[in-house]
Amino acid sequence: MTTRSFLVGIAVANIAFLRDVLKSRSDLARFADSPIEKLLSESDVQRFVLQELNRTGKEKGLQSIELIKSIHLIPEVSNVPSID
Repeated sequence: MTTRSFLVGIAVANIAFLRDVLKSRSDLARFADSPIEKLLSESDVQRFVLQELNRTGKEKGLQSIELIKSIHLIPEVSNVPSID
């Protein structure tokens, strides 16, 4: 068990864009036409998105502690009801 903290990202995926990017990559093209839920739950797809986000973060000067260590992809924004 770990006692270290790390960032977990929850990201709304642009499905059309993600499919196009996956089609252009020979190692990930097989996932491009998967049903949305399967596409977003594929560990290879999640790893790819995580790597791209962290690459961009590093280019923008984020420190390693600020980078996402795990990601969960969702197809749309879900509204959480407010508690008044």
